[in-house]
Amino acid sequence: MAKKLVNHYKINRADNTISIKDRIKPNRLLLITEVDTNNIVYNFAVSGSGITSHSFDNDTEYTVLNIQKNLTTMGIDSGSNLQIFIEKDYSETTFDETYVDPVSKLRVSQPENLIDTDFEYGLQSTKWETVELSNNVPSYYISDADSGVTDIVQITSKAGSDVITVQTVDAYRLVQGTPIDVRGLSSQTAEGKYLIQSVVNETQFTYKARATQGLSGRLDGTYTIITPGQFYAGSQIPYSAEAGITTDGSDTSTITVTTPTEHGFISQSNFYLVNTTSPKILQVNQGSGVALDGEPTVDPTNTFTKVLHADMSNAETKQMKSTYSFKFKASAVDVPSSKILWPNSGFRVNDCLLYTPPQDDSPIGGLQRFQQYYVQAVDDSGFTLSQTYNGTPITFTSTGTYNHGNASLHLCYEVWRIRKPYNDANQYSYVRNNQTGIGSGWDLRNSSGLQYGLGQTLPTNIAWFSPVASN
Repeated sequence: MAKKLVNHYKINRADNTISIKDRIKPNRLLLITEVDTNNIVYNFAVSGSGITSHSFDNDTEYTVLNIQKNLTTMGIDSGSNLQIFIEKDYSETTFDETYVDPVSKLRVSQPENLIDTDFEYGLQSTKWETVELSNNVPSYYISDADSGVTDIVQITSKAGSDVITVQTVDAYRLVQGTPIDVRGLSSQTAEGKYLIQSVVNETQFTYKARATQGLSGRLDGTYTIITPGQFYAGSQIPYSAEAGITTDGSDTSTITVTTPTEHGFISQSNFYLVNTTSPKILQVNQGSGVALDGEPTVDPTNTFTKVLHADMSNAETKQMKSTYSFKFKASAVDVPSSKILWPNSGFRVNDCLLYTPPQDDSPIGGLQRFQQYYVQAVDDSGFTLSQTYNGTPITFTSTGTYNHGNASLHLCYEVWRIRKPYNDANQYSYVRNNQTGIGSGWDLRNSSGLQYGLGQTLPTNIAWFSPVASN
């Protein structure tokens, strides 16, 4: 909603009324104030400062308000200066005459260039600024800071060619790829905005016209102007790096550009291609270094053939492991003492381990693959194994082979008893230590938060086994 100050009103002191131009509903009336004395005549939000009745005079088109307060007592007459505010549905906006044309329309200018205030009808060599748009994207601009190419000797064309040659008296100091705006030539297809194609010398350059010229000779005249410009920041059109910009290689070639999104251009749209012929040189010091693969760090050989062999001894063929495990090779097997060299393992006598040798390799002499063993004796350097609880040590006869990966030992727990109560979905497993106070499972009693056992991990991969002698 918007407030409006009413300027047309009448005061009738005898009738104690105030009349306002136009039809005004009481719920639109906001405030009436006597300006000279700052007395409030009407306030919609204050009791005793309202109106007693209202009516509309069709002849005068005034809304007559019978004021609740006494105008005579307040000293208000027909000459008093009132300030009246009413509520409107919208705000009215008006413009200064500067921005309105003779037919009451707003003066506007196209986004391509700013308006000229001198209203010259001839060609102008400079403007405040002009912006070239392509698909509503700014490409390059010419500002008043860019001085035109002065002292043009001649601009010539050659029949059957689209190359235009520009000759100047003094050095023009422009480089290849600079955008230029050419005006005032006798050939329309040679006018417009182009890029400098080649720099012949400091007083001569060429550019390519939009079409092949039909005549040889001079194209310049009295009003010929060439103004250099600059590329607008962000004017680059993105293209797909994978597809690139390709050409069919013909003398009159067709260039194909693939954009990552819909481009929106139409046929015969003009584009400026830059940095397509600039040399790209990468200089590398060859040196005499040798890389890790035995080849020179900088190798001038175009092609070579080499057979690569994987070291299968470092392969990992087992995905699953228990909460506490040890991977090892032959160096961790002490055959003379029949000992597994697992330093500071933390095991106790009669802890249980599952042995898994590498796939397609021979196990340790004296052990069998995927079998459970008991720790027979243990110290800081390692331990020996036995086949049974409190059994005799197993004698190793060889370290086994490790051509296809590592061997591993996994901590597992000896199940002494399993209980499945009636009408209970859970099954309860008891290790030896639960029943005897010694042996496998002693570490499960030592918990830290939610971590259990020697592996100090959650019990998601606990390995259980039930020996033949158990209940």
